[in-house]
Amino acid sequence: MAVPALMLPSVQVNIRAGNLPPEEANGVAYLKIPVNCL
Repeated sequence: MAVPALMLPSVQVNIRAGNLPPEEANGVAYLKIPVNCL
């Protein structure tokens, strides 16, 4: 089976206990996905 599409973003949020990452300088919070791990 393939990895579910939202697996990596959900792990990032779960590690932070449901909190989104801090905002960048432009005021937007981004989930950062490593492209070489899939």
